[in-house]
Amino acid sequence: MGISKQSERASGPPKAVSTRDALQAIRIAAIAILAWITPPSGWRRLSVVLGAIDQRIRPDEMDRQVKAVASKLGDRSPTAVLEIVRDSTAAVYEDRLQLLREYRPGGWQPHTDLVGEELL
Repeated sequence: MGISKQSERASGPPKAVSTRDALQAIRIAAIAILAWITPPSGWRRLSVVLGAIDQRIRPDEMDRQVKAVASKLGDRSPTAVLEIVRDSTAAVYEDRLQLLREYRPGGWQPHTDLVGEELL
């Protein structure tokens, strides 16, 4: 019997950086560049595109999220569940764009309007 690839990997010295870590670093750098050069008014649209790309690259993660949402909202149609997952994924990317924009030289000072101030 031969040694499986899994046990060969387990017996070797640990890697300082895994392939997954390296790909994640590249992904963060690419999103940071997009956050720095895209005006905030375009972030929602960009987030939807990034979410769609992510879901195509990682269909297993998309399936996991759809199943999780469907299990919580059983009475929703499959189309509605898919829409919730897509919107959620886009919202995560929009949050990342905002966070990474903070690291741009000069930072980021977003314009904020307080609506309903008279009710406070």
